[in-house]
Amino acid sequence: MKKILFSIVLLSIFMITGCTGQNEFKDVSINIKEGTLSDTGATIVLTNHSNQKYIYGDEYKIAKKEDFSWKELLCDDCWFNSYANILGANEEVELDCNFEPYFGKLEKGTYRLIKSINQDNTEKNISVEFVID
Repeated sequence: MKKILFSIVLLSIFMITGCTGQNEFKDVSINIKEGTLSDTGATIVLTNHSNQKYIYGDEYKIAKKEDFSWKELLCDDCWFNSYANILGANEEVELDCNFEPYFGKLEKGTYRLIKSINQDNTEKNISVEFVID
């Protein structure tokens, strides 16, 4: 009985973790702009809800949900501009992400797009989940 209860609790934790993504900065959110998602790309919106500045780059990763875990997709000949962009206080920016050159067309499934955000030389990740039908 204890094993079954432990399994149920563990499964619940995995499900909750999968739904919330891995947003490590509470002051910055990431969303996909409505109507822009396809199997080859999307426009993401970064929103700074604070009075502080954050730094972000063009790079991003994509992970696919397989069973109860996330598997990062391999990037074919991945290179992104190395510019450091500033997300100003209470600012919102839109970024076009073209998946196809790096990951090909995405198959049906549940994915998350992961971006790194930097503040005071501390890099953390934010992510947004999406489904390709």
